[in-house]
Amino acid sequence: ILTFNGGLVSTSSSLWELEYLYNFSKRTRVSFGYVNLTQDNAARYNVGGFAQPSGGQSQSAFMTSIKSTF
Repeated sequence: ILTFNGGLVSTSSSLWELEYLYNFSKRTRVSFGYVNLTQDNAARYNVGGFAQPSGGQSQSAFMTSIKSTF
């Protein structure tokens, strides 16, 4: 845990993700998932692409992707 406030308040957070991957072929893969970020009152982390939350707020998101290599 990194603290930049002299340790006066807790800035910890917890992030977890559930993801399913499926290979359509040797070159194409699809994935689906869910991510959740829970944080303490003084923490201000965010899930990429979302606005900065107020301290103590949680964020969650569903995701999907298709990857094709050439």
